[in-house]
Amino acid sequence: MLKKAILLVSIVLLAFGTVVAIDTFQGYKERITIAIAAPLSNASESAQRSGRAMVDGAQLYINQVNKAGGVKGKKFKLEVYDDQGNPDVAQQVAQKIAQSNAIAVIGHYSSGVSTVAGEVYQDHKIPAVTGSATADGVTQSNSWYFRTIFSNSAQGTFIANYINKILGSSKISLVYSPSTYGLTLGKTVEETFQELGGEVVSKWVLGDDTDQAIETIYQDLLALKNSGKDPGVIVMTANRNQVAGLIAKIKSSGMDFPIFGGDSLAEISLGQRFEDSPEEMDEPGFFTNGIYAIAPIIFDISDDGGQQFRNEFEKNYKQAPGWVATCYYDAATAIVEAIKRSDITWNDLPKDRLMLKDSLASINSQETAFKGATRNIYFDYYGNAVAPLFVGVFDRRKFISAFSQLQIIPDLRAVANLDEQLDSGEIVK
Repeated sequence: MLKKAILLVSIVLLAFGTVVAIDTFQGYKERITIAIAAPLSNASESAQRSGRAMVDGAQLYINQVNKAGGVKGKKFKLEVYDDQGNPDVAQQVAQKIAQSNAIAVIGHYSSGVSTVAGEVYQDHKIPAVTGSATADGVTQSNSWYFRTIFSNSAQGTFIANYINKILGSSKISLVYSPSTYGLTLGKTVEETFQELGGEVVSKWVLGDDTDQAIETIYQDLLALKNSGKDPGVIVMTANRNQVAGLIAKIKSSGMDFPIFGGDSLAEISLGQRFEDSPEEMDEPGFFTNGIYAIAPIIFDISDDGGQQFRNEFEKNYKQAPGWVATCYYDAATAIVEAIKRSDITWNDLPKDRLMLKDSLASINSQETAFKGATRNIYFDYYGNAVAPLFVGVFDRRKFISAFSQLQIIPDLRAVANLDEQLDSGEIVK
């Protein structure tokens, strides 16, 4: 009797396992699942707001594709995972995604989390596209990871050149976080600025005790001001949640040192966090007016397609999109466009994931670029988006385009009268 019972249980379990496997495979064949991993709980309010923007941007594109009939007769499903902005949780989430029937994953938000999750995706051979993680290492050592935003090398080089050649400053001081993002971006800004002949006056790190670090930086800046010394442009390579307190302290004290941030500062949420303060009620933008930052998208200088995207986003979500939502709309677009261009058969998930990865990698020139929400995008050798970078400035809590913009020239051979334009300042190098 005991042997019969064990045999019966084994048969039932085996049958159940077979049913689960068949059901999962059938689900894969009937619809296309794309996973998205974002910080949706147990993270800072700023990170959670960005997490919701990630999902909103990607879901908007998926809805549009499904409304148009899908791709190759199949509809899409966006499967949402909460990584809590935590590397340990993200690693577990990445394992779940890799073992699911998702053909690809969108995310993660931060560079540190993306790096950890990326190791899992690489091991399990599932393509991933981030719209916000900018540290070079996210894609540089992982051929399965792509991004629809620039790298820290690109934006750091851009920031240094803009400060030196457009703002005309020969000095900067650097405030950075010890995160993957802050360290790599800060290093690029520092090295590039020095190569341009500039001076790095001071450097401060925003460590675990943020309040103490802010007080130290404030006192050092106050001492520089009282001694008549110029710290130059204050470059902040940390997330906006970390530097908000420092910005408030600098502005409240009446210091008017120019501030320039990376992409993390280029969100209207930076201005919104101060809106209930007495200073902001008296003077909207009191804490953020004049702060520069780098962004992949600024809507007041985007084309008709960008305006259409903005209107559609506002119609669906009752708020304007920031660059995070836009870049994740582009991430979803990249995956769907790569599927359209591939020969995926829907008969072998591991093989189809590989074909999708190769299809993404083949989007590698202006001729093969896809149309995102506001710009044409293609990937370089390391999977970074080759697309314009923009400089914005805060004005009355709004993030608008700066008066002067720089554009990278991909091929100098195509420029007529190059020497003359260099001499006149129309082109800088």
